[in-house]
Amino acid sequence: MSEPSPQSIGATTGGLKRSQILTNDLGLLYKQQIPRNHVEVLESRVEVLQSHVEVLENRVEVLESRVDVLESRVEVLENRIEVLESRVDVLENRVEVLENRIEVLQNRVEVLRSRVGVLQTLSHRD
Repeated sequence: MSEPSPQSIGATTGGLKRSQILTNDLGLLYKQQIPRNHVEVLESRVEVLQSHVEVLENRVEVLESRVDVLESRVEVLENRIEVLESRVDVLENRVEVLENRIEVLQNRVEVLRSRVGVLQTLSHRD
């Protein structure tokens, strides 16, 4: 290879500077692209995470509404239980009254049997 002349060195130096600048610019762009790619990947991951958050928030809303429905059902059931318990109380009172009536009737039957026995003995005497 022949050595360049001093004049061509200047031109070459100017050319090299330009090519170095271009190379440096490309290098910087490449270096910036890698972080940009990382940023793009991170941004897409953030978007995915945000969509997951939205899905989870929707699920939470659905679950909260289900809880509300279940709580209202529990209230209805508690009211029904109260009504049933009051009915049981009424029925227990009726049973007590009936048991007392049964005792009274049994006593009356015993009295009537004893009277019948007395009447039978009196009628046998005649």
